[in-house]
Amino acid sequence: PPPELSASVECLWVLEGSPNKTARAETVTPDGCIEVIVHLGGRFRRRGEPSPQPEGFLVGPMTRPLSLETPARVRTVGIRFRPGRAAVLSEVKLTEIRDRDVALEELSGRPARLLIERLGEARDDSDITSAAAAFISEASMGRPSADHAVAGHGPVGRPDRGRPRGRTDV
Repeated sequence: PPPELSASVECLWVLEGSPNKTARAETVTPDGCIEVIVHLGGRFRRRGEPSPQPEGFLVGPMTRPLSLETPARVRTVGIRFRPGRAAVLSEVKLTEIRDRDVALEELSGRPARLLIERLGEARDDSDITSAAAAFISEASMGRPSADHAVAGHGPVGRPDRGRPRGRTDV
């Protein structure tokens, strides 16, 4: 990430394209990361769930693999936070969002709506970076700099610091 995001953000990633017809499922392995994900194309669906994921959401730390059904056309942007840095977005404790997706608007309201709008208008990596920086700045007004889980509820594990399959740094 650029210098203005590097204290809080591990990476920005973009996933675009059309999966082949036989690969319409993806397994995401737990990595201890907290991410903001925005679907600008089709939305993924947790296997067995009736509704797709929200347009924009925060992914809490995962403790088990997650099976996702892949849409026909994908354009998804992610903001992966460094350990202990996602608290800039919300006062929600990590124990409350473990293994859950939380709609961004529930956490940050207007900054979430602006992020989705700005990413939808993004033409290149620079626009994506600018949208992420503006979102973090707007959503973090008056927030602490360390995750509640790290500060008072034990460490968050990161057994695999590798990038999940299909994600690329911006």
